[in-house]
Amino acid sequence: MTEYVRSWYVPIIETESGAEMVDKITIENDETAQSLQGKGNQDWFLENTISGIISLGVEFGITLTVNGLIISGTLINGKTYFEELSKSLKSASKEKGDFADVIGEQWAGFKAIYEDPDEESENKTPSHVSFIHLKNAHIFAPGQQAMPTEEGILWRGKLSSVDGFTIGVLSKN
Repeated sequence: MTEYVRSWYVPIIETESGAEMVDKITIENDETAQSLQGKGNQDWFLENTISGIISLGVEFGITLTVNGLIISGTLINGKTYFEELSKSLKSASKEKGDFADVIGEQWAGFKAIYEDPDEESENKTPSHVSFIHLKNAHIFAPGQQAMPTEEGILWRGKLSSVDGFTIGVLSKN
């Protein structure tokens, strides 16, 4: 087995005292390098960025290219996505027990998938990321106005469908 060293800059990691800047991560062998390639055709860098930053509870602007569309919004974790989705549905409910109320309550339960049962664990490792979640999202199609034109929406997409990304939110104007 050939050993080699490859380094790149990584913005933050979680430590006992909170988030900390890191100068570099070193990959020492082919096996480690293979584990960074992501699942299927997912971008390993985007997957690792999402895992690391979302596990710290940080939200930030991101712009994605997905099958020719540009989707721009604030990256959130899955738990927040399902909390917001449930709140949105329940606010549309006209009375207790109607469709929006029942579905809102049911979908709120999906946030448990993203909760750490052992919040005190020092060795918490984010699980494999398969989906990306945005709030205040706008979708830009070639030659079209941003959709929606006013407030952004909640958006969920497969990480494996993302063709490219950049940090920051695209302006609607």
